Amino acid sequence: MAYYAGSDPIVELFYWIALVSAGVSVLLVFQILMLRFVFMLAERHNRRLQTRWRSLLVSSFSSAGRLSALGAHTARVILPLWNKIFESVYGEREREALRDVARSIGLDRFALKRVKRISIRERLQAIRALGHLGTEEAWRVIDELTKSPVAIVSLTAAESLVRIDSERGLIRLLDLAETRSDWPRDRLAGMFHEIGADRLSYALASRMLRMPEEALGRLMRLMELMHEKDVLNVIRIRLRLSSNIDVIAGAIYLLGRIPCEFSLKTVRSYADHPSWVVRNQVAIALGRIGREQDHKILIRLTRDASRWVRFRAAQALVALPTVRLDELKQVLRQEDDVFAREILWQAIVEKESIR
Repeated sequence: MAYYAGSDPIVELFYWIALVSAGVSVLLVFQILMLRFVFMLAERHNRRLQTRWRSLLVSSFSSAGRLSALGAHTARVILPLWNKIFESVYGEREREALRDVARSIGLDRFALKRVKRISIRERLQAIRALGHLGTEEAWRVIDELTKSPVAIVSLTAAESLVRIDSERGLIRLLDLAETRSDWPRDRLAGMFHEIGADRLSYALASRMLRMPEEALGRLMRLMELMHEKDVLNVIRIRLRLSSNIDVIAGAIYLLGRIPCEFSLKTVRSYADHPSWVVRNQVAIALGRIGREQDHKILIRLTRDASRWVRFRAAQALVALPTVRLDELKQVLRQEDDVFAREILWQAIVEKESIR
């Protein structure tokens, strides 16, 4: 009995600790449930707002009505919806109607304030909206955002500058593309494609002629979106003076998509280049634009030290319609190189399967 009596204070202490812990746990669960409930109510309210404003925005295409300015919460919910509808229509009349609605409800002023928000998602929505609205007063604010260390923010800002002023924005975009190595190349290619070759080709070609080799090598393949005559002009000038692997490989890649005598002559001249990256592009290019006299180059590349070059050379031999099956079999019988025999055998099997 004395032992249990002595243990009572400790037992009581643990009892109260357990009781307080249980109470705190119940309170936390209750708080989580309340937050979830509030979130669900907010989501339901936002969906109702979006449904109502979607019909109002779409109806603005046919009838112009004056709408009152929005509160901050409603504007925050409507801004992404406005961007989505604007980007889904292509008629200038419909887009101008959406711009008029945005100005009448104060979305332009709201977007100017939101570009300074901490939330990247809200900043991107605001930058896109300002680009669609095309107001000159937004240029200075968005131009500052192109200096953002966050790649997606600076890239979206540059895209909006092009929408506000196509000529001035394109020059600014090319300036930034040269220095911003963190920009995703596929997103940049999408922007160039949207601008179109007629507007892009001369400006990009002029920039490529004086661009540092490191930036040129990184952006080389984007020249695929230019007119062929401008691509060939840049390659003629830059390739003659360059020893940069990325520049040479990019140029061979582009020439493989422009069938002409200059392309063939240039591609063939790099078949023995020390870099396997360049030889790999040579094999791919000859598979696209090669002629009968290029069979020997490709067969020689099947003996290359690089597995990828051998693989691409075999693919090229399969792709070229001028390569006959009996010619490949004869080369295989005479071939002593183990790697070349293996890749040639694979090429023969693939060639037979597509006959």
